[in-house]
Amino acid sequence: MLLALVLAMAQIVVPSGDGLSVDRRIALLSANDGLVGSRIERAVYEDPAMRAEIRRVGFARGCGAVGLASREVRDRNAEMLRAATAAAIRRAIPEQRLAEARPVSFVAGPLANYSNRVQRELERSSAQLLADMAGEMRRGFLDRTRPMPTTANDADNNIAPRPDIAAALGIGDYWDLDSPTQLAMACIEQRISPRLRPTITTGQVAQ
Repeated sequence: MLLALVLAMAQIVVPSGDGLSVDRRIALLSANDGLVGSRIERAVYEDPAMRAEIRRVGFARGCGAVGLASREVRDRNAEMLRAATAAAIRRAIPEQRLAEARPVSFVAGPLANYSNRVQRELERSSAQLLADMAGEMRRGFLDRTRPMPTTANDADNNIAPRPDIAAALGIGDYWDLDSPTQLAMACIEQRISPRLRPTITTGQVAQ
């Protein structure tokens, strides 16, 4: 799954970490809501009624509604989410690891190994916040899709994966839109231009 998700991403620029304090590193890591974004969207993908709603309006419009609702929910809860993520990072990652890590990212480098640990700590310590955001996510998604017409075109839900992703994961002709995992990956792929390929680089950030 990780391979496919990376293949579906655009360019990724991660801070090198040179000259950054531990506090600044934690601030950078907690400002990236990628740790929570996929979890919040799972509130839709893992709910059979929500998946049915995506198929009702058609995959492209449904996934578009997921993306808009997700961004709105994360923006509305950004301050609390950053604070909760920073606290989870402090509890889950030894300070020395944070101080030495190059680059400062959960996407690449040594801190990638701590991503799941931080997610578990965040889910443990901020369960109510995440549950509230999941509820907001479902409501925001439905607010967008309810006015949409029901598609009568089967092709709107017959979505072929990119050949490289299909080969890597052993997927057939079409994504299985009733599989939470495949639906999530299909929506990520749908949002990214097929012309883009991932390139991971490091760069300086303001101290």
